[in-house]
Amino acid sequence: MVKITTFNNRPVRHVRYMPDGTVILRLYERRSDGRARHLRVSLPQWLVGRGIYLLDSHASRRAQARRLTGRCG
Repeated sequence: MVKITTFNNRPVRHVRYMPDGTVILRLYERRSDGRARHLRVSLPQWLVGRGIYLLDSHASRRAQARRLTGRCG
C-alpha cells in the first residue's frame, strides 16, 4: 500500500514548513500550463485539514492521483 497525504481531500505531493508558521503544499493537481498547483496555509489549517489515503501500490502515481481527484484520462 502507498500512503498519500491529502489536504481537504486534495492529494498533496510535497509539504514544506516555512519559518513564518505557514506550510506550502504542492498538490498533484496541475495548472493548464502544466505546472504544479501550490497552496500556502497556516500550520493549524494544515494540521486540521490533512489526512492519509491508502492506495494500491501497483498503480502509477499519476493513476493514484487521478483516483483521488476523480479525473479520468
